[in-house]
Parts: sequence; C-alpha cells; structure tokens
Amino acid sequence: MEISQLLPTVEKVALYELTEETFDDHIATGQHFIDFYAPWCSHCKLLAPTWDELADVFSTDTTVTISKVCDVLSNNTHTDIFCLTGPFLLQDSVCA
Repeated sequence: MEISQLLPTVEKVALYELTEETFDDHIATGQHFIDFYAPWCSHCKLLAPTWDELADVFSTDTTVTISKVCDVLSNNTHTDIFCLTGPFLLQDSVCA
C-alpha cells in the first residue's frame, strides 16, 4: 500500500461559502475567485446563476477555488480591505 492511499482525502467543494471565521484560512494559499454577495443587490442576483455555473465548471480543478461571501453588510468579512465592486481573484491572499 502506498502512503498516498493512507492519507485522508479531502473532497473539493464546488462553491465555498466563506465567513469571517473561515476567510483567512481559506485564502492563505492558492488561487481563489471570490464574489462578495449582497442578497438585496440586483447585480448580485443576476450574477448568482452564472457564479454557480462557474463553480460547477471548476469543481474538479485543483488550482483554483470558487467562493462567495454572503450578505457582506452584516457579515463584514474583510470589507475593509476589498472594494466591493464585484468578484475578485486572489492568489496567495493578494488581489491578482
């Protein structure tokens, strides 16, 4: 038996929903495409089906994760460091 067979496997989620508690750990390494979502925003509502489709397309890609931060006004997840004008691509915690 190979060592890789003994290691636990972590299944990749298609769409990650980030919170203030999970955000920093999630973006610490790698590339992440994140949508800061407000449920009352008409643009966010229009983008939602496309964002879900994007997550499905990249669900098996190990180089990038597709995420969203829901209800940014009440969640306040890093709204102090990101201009909330749309989705962001983060690579190793830096806007790319």
